[in-house]
Amino acid sequence: MLQQLKIEWLKMKNYTAFIAISLIFLICVFGVNYIAYNINASAQSTAAGAFVGSYFGFPHVWHTVAWLSSFTLFLPGLVIILMVTNEFTYRTHRQNVIDGWSRDTFIKTKIVSVFILAAVATIWVGLMAFVIGLISGGSIDLNKIQYIGFFFLQCVSIFMVALLISTLVKRAALSIAIFIAYVYIIENILGAIINASIFHFAKNKSDMIPLADLLPINTTDALLPFPFFRELLDKSTGVVNPWILFGSSLVYLAAYIYFARRHFLTRDL
Repeated sequence: MLQQLKIEWLKMKNYTAFIAISLIFLICVFGVNYIAYNINASAQSTAAGAFVGSYFGFPHVWHTVAWLSSFTLFLPGLVIILMVTNEFTYRTHRQNVIDGWSRDTFIKTKIVSVFILAAVATIWVGLMAFVIGLISGGSIDLNKIQYIGFFFLQCVSIFMVALLISTLVKRAALSIAIFIAYVYIIENILGAIINASIFHFAKNKSDMIPLADLLPINTTDALLPFPFFRELLDKSTGVVNPWILFGSSLVYLAAYIYFARRHFLTRDL
């Protein structure tokens, strides 16, 4: 597997789009958190600062930075799509099989590459949270660091959706369109319809459980909820048990991997 991963790296390291999108992702994570940090610092200097609170000091910084950074995950998702669809465009997947790779080895290499990219993204976000926490003052506190782990799960899930779509569609432009449409538009619309229906029929509105959080992408999104004014929001509506969300996320992830692998193993090269 290490040899296959080295070959995968050789394919990507000189690919301009891979380098450009990766750098944009790193810069965007820094930029989003830097801007939000300065806004929060400015808000604290006002009369309402005590009410606003600091969301960038330990231990809240782990949650805040993970949530803010999650908005940039479509960028590495594009890298995954380009990484897979280029294999079909230039027929390199056929050449790998001719050179002695099995189909299973090929798709497993792609899956492991997804996990590696997710790990790199998570390390960058965790480092960003740690540095911002130190700058904000106070002692290091690892409470709430589980949100960095949830960010990793979200990374893997979104990236694996990109991998699944790419193996099914094979064309870069169409795969990107479907990926962005589903992750950021279609599922949100479905979720809004589901929650609106539940709200309409619920007898006690304050105890309404947002079942839309159990949709594939929403499960990992719900593990990283809106971090600001969390205490007030948790009291205003019901929430899905985090362990149910975590378990559902793992089930969906296993399904993404299964269907991507099965499709590649059974399809015509």
